[in-house]
Amino acid sequence: MSIGLAQILALALALALALAPGWAAQAEAAGLDDTAVTQVLDEAARLAEDRLSPLAARADAEGCRVVAGRVQVPQGYAEAYRAMGEGGWLAVDLDPDLGGMGLPLALHVAASLPMEGAALPFMMLARAYAAERRQGGAPDAPPVPIDTHPDVKRHFWAIEARALVLAALVLETAVLLDAARTGDALAAQLAAMLLPMAKTFGGELGQDNASAVIQVLGGAGFTREWPAERHYRDARIMTIYEGTTGMQAQDFLLRRVLKEAGAADALIARAGLEGDALADRFRALVVRMQAAGPQARRLAADAMLRAGWCVVSAGLARRMLGASAEADPALQLWLAAAPARMAQAEAGVDWAEGAAG
Repeated sequence: MSIGLAQILALALALALALAPGWAAQAEAAGLDDTAVTQVLDEAARLAEDRLSPLAARADAEGCRVVAGRVQVPQGYAEAYRAMGEGGWLAVDLDPDLGGMGLPLALHVAASLPMEGAALPFMMLARAYAAERRQGGAPDAPPVPIDTHPDVKRHFWAIEARALVLAALVLETAVLLDAARTGDALAAQLAAMLLPMAKTFGGELGQDNASAVIQVLGGAGFTREWPAERHYRDARIMTIYEGTTGMQAQDFLLRRVLKEAGAADALIARAGLEGDALADRFRALVVRMQAAGPQARRLAADAMLRAGWCVVSAGLARRMLGASAEADPALQLWLAAAPARMAQAEAGVDWAEGAAG
């Protein structure tokens, strides 16, 4: 992580948080202005950069061991964990009397993202390499940095888009969970639908980004000099930690969308996609599932989760569009592919209905 990465992460997360509906009221209630929020996120990102990130390579080499019946963590982990506890980072949203900072859950989540190795560091890693690696260009001129090639730019935009929509999803969910704590029934309903998405696509998009970074690095991506392969292994296991995608999908479809009246409409309204073609296509799939039998529903659950994610992620991307000129090409790429992602989900439902007989 470069010296400036902490500030870049803090600013990006502060922007994503500011765009989440409901966050402004929560921040005001907690006595937080934009400067205070940015300061908290900056400190969190610096802790990740200075204390946690250097441990990753060592932990990968040493691993954990069982010694005399007790788990022994790699050197430096106990000290880093103690520093996080002393700084209040383990319970940012808890009352100060309990060792926390008494801050909103969404700010706790935003502060945790740099510490968990979120997708943005992947992008910084790949950009640093691509700016130095020279290959191709005009035959009668010196090789050019590979980050000037259109296809490499496309990779970067795709990586950035996945990072942005995922961060926005996680923060959106946290804002809704905090609102649900106050008795907001609609927020509770929406949070219950977004949680399976955060668990599923948090792992999948992180894995996709790590794979894309390896592709940009080429052969270097398989070496430990550039830790992209470690990031890929770390990201791949997240979908196992959070349970199977099929389990999350059945929670979304069977327990939320089909069981709770108005759930699909509430999801569409939160995304700001009323009257949009994507929303109409999602509603049509929900109607088909309402008429389907139990076997077809279970077989179609994964496709329905992805159809719902298509709606939610399009709403998040549209909300962020225009907030940062640098991010707009990435968000436009994400939105351009949204109809195709919905078509893939529709094909999954078609298959499920046929397979169920």
